[in-house]
Amino acid sequence: MKKANKLTSDFYYQEKLSPIAIRIISFIENNFTQRLTCEDFEKNLNYSYRYLEKVAKRELGLTPIELHEGNRIHLAKEKLTISNMEIKEISDYLGYPNIHQFSRTFKRITGTSPGKYREVQQNGIWKNINFDKIFINENNTTKG
Repeated sequence: MKKANKLTSDFYYQEKLSPIAIRIISFIENNFTQRLTCEDFEKNLNYSYRYLEKVAKRELGLTPIELHEGNRIHLAKEKLTISNMEIKEISDYLGYPNIHQFSRTFKRITGTSPGKYREVQQNGIWKNINFDKIFINENNTTKG
């Protein structure tokens, strides 16, 4: 169920990134369902977190932990906007230990709750769709 996400498109096509910055991004993308710690970055990338933090801040503008949380919240926003998954399901999908922690993190980063975000986004999407009472289906027969 993993897929390419916003983090890749935001950074890979910018300026030339160092191999370390690319490894940071890849590690985050491959572990978006995990709660990553500084130790996880050190153990898996074989550099001190302070060094990884310095590289990430310089090249990507955020620390590895900030990038990771931002990526998870971006994926949550995507799911809230275009899916009918329950907020608890999204929280579980992204690896949060419980819905309360997910909601607090979401609100801290976005300024709004997941439920309110979904309501605003889906209202913006659905209000521009008009359905005619009569339509033609794939068999070219009229329903109405």
